[in-house]
Amino acid sequence: MAQARDMRQKFTVIRGRKSGGELADDAVRRVREAGEEAVDRARAFSDDALARARETGDEALERTRELGREAADRARIAGREAVERARAAAAGAQQKARELGAEADRRAHRYPLHVIAGSAALGIVMGIFLRLWRDHHAS
Repeated sequence: MAQARDMRQKFTVIRGRKSGGELADDAVRRVREAGEEAVDRARAFSDDALARARETGDEALERTRELGREAADRARIAGREAVERARAAAAGAQQKARELGAEADRRAHRYPLHVIAGSAALGIVMGIFLRLWRDHHAS
């Protein structure tokens, strides 16, 4: 009878509690849930990091394209300005050449003997120079 009373006391003490197997199953379930929750959090973090990396890559690509377009526009503008400056310089050189040609024509008509004498002197000097050069290189 004492044993029955002891058993009854033990039963009333642990009546509200779970058995050892139930406690182990409950612990395993909680660990499994915590693990799954950790995996879900890790996946969400990984997905978020991947999305941010893609966004950053896309932003960098778009910025690079924008900078490329800006550089091309600047180069195009600089090229046009260079062409305009070259055209202006060429027009200035053509104008100067016309003025010098007109001045030479006026002087030739105004001083014809001087032009003939200058041309003859230039021809003689060139002839002497060429003769000396040919003799120097022939030997």
